[in-house]
Amino acid sequence: MAKDDPSILEAVEHPVANKATDALTARFNDACAIFNTNSDSTIGGWLDENVTVFSVSSNRPITGKTAVENYFQQQFADCPQFNPLSPIIVTQNGTTGTVEGSARWIDSNGAETISFVFKFVFVKGQWLILNLWGS
Repeated sequence: MAKDDPSILEAVEHPVANKATDALTARFNDACAIFNTNSDSTIGGWLDENVTVFSVSSNRPITGKTAVENYFQQQFADCPQFNPLSPIIVTQNGTTGTVEGSARWIDSNGAETISFVFKFVFVKGQWLILNLWGS
């Protein structure tokens, strides 16, 4: 990753860097890119079966992969864009990981800066999104 490329986010430096944290950061970046395509046909591959999303607008939980896929399908009508702002904080502990920071949220209603926390779980050789929260 080129440090001067603003389209690529890098994790905040930690005293102990490891491949799992690098993989988690890459998975987060890829998930953001997929989300920003507004394609409901691809988002499901990034979600754990027990995923929960907390809506930015109402902060109400939407739980379960099918319910979350339906939620995103409705959201994509507004052409949302989720653009994380550096730095992000990435932590990993065994088979769980967290990515948090702030992002620029843009949709048909306008733009705002939000805080976010994404929780991931490592399942069957890949990081899947378990919880999404933004406010």
